Amino acid sequence: MKNISKVDFDSLIESWLGCDGGNRKANIWICGIEYGGGFDDIKELITKESSKRIEDRFWDNEFRERHPNYSAWPYHQKVAKFMLAVSQSHDELRISVENYKDYMREKLYTENGDSFKLNLFPFSSPSVSDPRWKENYQTICTNRDEYYDRCRRKRFTKFSNLRKEHRPKVIIGTGITHNNYFLEAFGFRQDHEYKMWELSHNRRCRIYEDDLGVLVVSPFFGGRYGMNRDGLLIELAKQVAPLLRMGLYEQ
Repeated sequence: MKNISKVDFDSLIESWLGCDGGNRKANIWICGIEYGGGFDDIKELITKESSKRIEDRFWDNEFRERHPNYSAWPYHQKVAKFMLAVSQSHDELRISVENYKDYMREKLYTENGDSFKLNLFPFSSPSVSDPRWKENYQTICTNRDEYYDRCRRKRFTKFSNLRKEHRPKVIIGTGITHNNYFLEAFGFRQDHEYKMWELSHNRRCRIYEDDLGVLVVSPFFGGRYGMNRDGLLIELAKQVAPLLRMGLYEQ
């Protein structure tokens, strides 16, 4: 770590930076890896984020005014379609995700909605393997491994404690390649036994269960090899919906 104090760095890691938020009391939490798009301005983040602890984030009218193109964000479109399909899964013949933009406007990550959105890591990057990462964030960590390790010790502890407090029935971790990070972030053992859901011949989910609830680690919501079709999102919703209807893991 260089050119930035550990206090400032830990303050950013332990804040809600990189999380969309929503209703933390919701039965379904969605967790991605990190924000896509551009790279963060670290100096600006330190000034803004460490000056006060942000305890609540959600999509409201002010958020939508600041981000007029939010309904075009591909990842969040897929989350909206998945959540919309979950709400309809009591009747498989009528599942439709065509109205996902209405869902994004009215329910997605809202304060009293049915979802809560986090990301494993706080700083944005166009992709998890973008070669420009070091160029933009080397003032914080010399490499991603150092950054990830710091997040594991600070940020993941916060997420795990948050889960113990609110006990969501299902957490969806989007990104098979980060499977072990999702386990650690939400308090599951690294050697935890798991089941497999086959969504298609080359799309599979890992399902972990403990006394608090269920973690479903799915392919990423997008990309060539991810959850890139409505049918896959609907199939995932059909698998998740029974966990909610059966009344498991009552809070």
